[in-house]
Amino acid sequence: MLGNAFATPAITVDTHVGRLSRRLGWTEHKDPFKVEKDIASLWDPTRWTDGCHRLIEHGRAVCHARSPRCEQCLLLAAGLCPQVGV
Repeated sequence: MLGNAFATPAITVDTHVGRLSRRLGWTEHKDPFKVEKDIASLWDPTRWTDGCHRLIEHGRAVCHARSPRCEQCLLLAAGLCPQVGV
């Protein structure tokens, strides 16, 4: 809400953002507040809102919880995904 409605940088940690952050090796935490803190330390605030939207969409379309479509993943193809826990 903050990022979209008020142009205030914000990090949204839903199930997709949490799961992908762990798979990408950005965090080891499951607590959304700790995941948010870890992402905030890695990303510039100008990327927080859009970056979370992109992670959510990627989690819905490609990187599913039970059966990730790694063969369709552009992050894996680019060498950006270490596939932690996959």
